[in-house]
Amino acid sequence: MALKKEIYFVGDLEFLETEFNSKLTSKIYKEYYKLASKQVPVQLTVDGIDLIVWDPKENLQLYKGDEILQNLRIYTDLIVVVNLFKYQDQPDLPCQRLLQQRLTSCVYLVVESKEEEESSVRFTEDSIIFSDGYVIKEQSKEYCPNCRAKLDPNRKDKEVCQYCNAVLEDLFYRQRGLDNNQLFKKRKKLKKSEIELKSPGQVQNGEKIIEIKHLEVRFSVRGKVLTAIRNVSLDIIKGEIIAIVGESGSGKSVTTKTLNGMLEENGRVSDGVINYAGVDLAKFSSDVEWLNIRGKRIAMIFQDPLTSLNPLRRIGSQIAEVIKIHRGLSKAEAKEEAISLLKRVGIPNAEKRYTDYPFQFSGGMRQRVVIAIALACSPDILICDEPTTALDVTIQAQILDLIKELKDEYGFTVIFITHDLGVVAEIADRVAVMYAGQIIELGTANDIFYNPQHPYTWALLSSLPQLGQKGEKLYSIPGTPPSLFNRIHGDAFAPRNSFALKVDFVEEAPLFKVGGQHYAKTWLLDPRAPKVERPKIISEIPARVAAIYGGGEKVE
Repeated sequence: MALKKEIYFVGDLEFLETEFNSKLTSKIYKEYYKLASKQVPVQLTVDGIDLIVWDPKENLQLYKGDEILQNLRIYTDLIVVVNLFKYQDQPDLPCQRLLQQRLTSCVYLVVESKEEEESSVRFTEDSIIFSDGYVIKEQSKEYCPNCRAKLDPNRKDKEVCQYCNAVLEDLFYRQRGLDNNQLFKKRKKLKKSEIELKSPGQVQNGEKIIEIKHLEVRFSVRGKVLTAIRNVSLDIIKGEIIAIVGESGSGKSVTTKTLNGMLEENGRVSDGVINYAGVDLAKFSSDVEWLNIRGKRIAMIFQDPLTSLNPLRRIGSQIAEVIKIHRGLSKAEAKEEAISLLKRVGIPNAEKRYTDYPFQFSGGMRQRVVIAIALACSPDILICDEPTTALDVTIQAQILDLIKELKDEYGFTVIFITHDLGVVAEIADRVAVMYAGQIIELGTANDIFYNPQHPYTWALLSSLPQLGQKGEKLYSIPGTPPSLFNRIHGDAFAPRNSFALKVDFVEEAPLFKVGGQHYAKTWLLDPRAPKVERPKIISEIPARVAAIYGGGEKVE
């Protein structure tokens, strides 16, 4: 009996759209939702192409008999089945190219059937059936859709097994470009985490939410050791916006990366304590220990939103994925919540924009999408790593206002990293000034701007363009920061500091208390030190700020 062999493409419409033209995929959407009153497979003919299209309630699984072969993750709403052999000779369609490329994100089924059969595939209300035993149907609730291990009946609220759930939550690896198959392989290396975190409600506003003590971070670089963070101690207060400022390479980003386990592979916390929710984060040695922290309790947004968003996936699916993984919502509930978040961060016409790609948004709108992803799990702490640097001034102001509004609404703490003191003045309650891996001054925003004590803080403020006057040369800090491959003797800023004392070159200054919450690491505050007159511009800051804002009230 003669047999015919066919190859069927089974994949998410989002991946098919990368090969077919967008007009065709738009027609598929329109025709499917015109015919399908329920979430069932339907047969469509669009522009002469026969398709089976399905908007399932859950993710799908591929079976051969009773054996689960593969889990099909759906990022858009629709999954599509098309016979590539049938259209491979049509030059205006990319079927031949799809056959050659074999996209790894899709399934290619080789199906043999009798010649007299009109079709090798049929469908019911909840499955698609191929003639030689392949079946696609919604995922079984009894087995893990990823590793196909039997689920623990005592964990019926979970959609995947405990270890696969850990891997799926590990967004750290996703940011390094690992696909699902690579992630699941890492499952074997993960051990069960027995870490118990305190509830967020146990810390009240005004209390310490994170306590960093004597933190030291080292990196191994080409056989040498670079000490990026040197003996940093800092308390983060719940409900505040604390800004960390300094030049590039001062240690701002590295300090915050230790809070959510995002240090590069050649970096490690070599000393110190990071107390959060009753555990010491500095002792975490495996990725599984970070699973209930990263993204879920401590979220982060970055300078360039394009590095945080997958350019090949619709933004709605990227938000919904985080919601489904961390909060366990269904596909429909996750979509509804994602649209609500898009509306809240100021995306107009959110229902329609839900299916757009990152390139269809402006820079400011993309940053709003990233903020929506960060808010998806209602974190305790939001780390903002220079989120406005790549934006123009008008959009900067809008993003800063949005962060402040969301902070008040959701009640999270903000750690804001920037090198722009102008931005700090707009948003921060407290400011930590970093230089060469150390916090050299810490205080309220008013303390730092109107009563700075460290010569490095004077230099930063003196170089602010906003404080400059017509005809006055803009100040620039001479020299370069020291190499952190070498041991630092005394004050790291001393070689660039025209106010340096002899002791600054031989011995490191302690952190002197100026008053209230204000501290500075400079020998100029020692009672034995000679009196030094601060730069003229520092003494004139209150008057210059008042002039900028049209005669506003001075802050003494």
